[in-house]
Amino acid sequence: MTICFVGRDVQAQFLFQSPGHRAAHRVCLPASDFDQLIQGRSIGALEQLNHLGLLAVFSCAGCFGWRSGGLCRWRVGCPLAWHTERVVDRVWVTDITYIRTWQGWLYLAVVLDLHSRAVVGWSMKPTIAKELVLDALMMAVWRRKPNQEVIVHSDQGSQYGSDDWKRFCDANQLLPSMSRRGNCWDNAVAESFFSSLKKERIRKRIYKTRDLARADVFDYIEAFYNRTRRHSHLGGVSPEAFERASI
Repeated sequence: MTICFVGRDVQAQFLFQSPGHRAAHRVCLPASDFDQLIQGRSIGALEQLNHLGLLAVFSCAGCFGWRSGGLCRWRVGCPLAWHTERVVDRVWVTDITYIRTWQGWLYLAVVLDLHSRAVVGWSMKPTIAKELVLDALMMAVWRRKPNQEVIVHSDQGSQYGSDDWKRFCDANQLLPSMSRRGNCWDNAVAESFFSSLKKERIRKRIYKTRDLARADVFDYIEAFYNRTRRHSHLGGVSPEAFERASI
């Protein structure tokens, strides 16, 4: 398994993991010494690197494509350039928030498409286990049925680092991506949605039961946000209207 890191210092960094060995070996080369290295941050460049048997991970501020526990097929980088993604179902973002009820917390996980800002998947549960994020991602795959690889960007929460998450992504043509540690702006689109939900619908309310909270959030997402809420980023139309106009 070979992973190519393209850093700001124009230096190619490679990790190689020998078959049957968990230890990863790192080799650094000047980019000029590797004529097949494609420098750039576009999705097209990623696809070309994949054809060479390389997985590109663009490092920012000292971030690299592994975490404690071994080498993983994750992109860790700066997705701010993706925020103007022009094609539907090429980049999704996902995150978790919590809603207060008198019965305890209700946790909400969402998956948004960066092109239309539509909520394409969601899940609500009383616990913050990995099933919460898996169900939201499963809904997104079932609804959208993407016919190409989709980047799925998240923070570095443990739910997004589970083996089940990685297996589901591998089985459904999804490429996991993670925010840089301590950088909340990487997932700003998901955070913006949660802010809108809490300002426009929840408004510091404590719901009497989880069922009441679940019904209200469902109504906000499916009846209001996706269908009718006008979005400044989309030129003043709703996510569904924007997608229809983009076809």
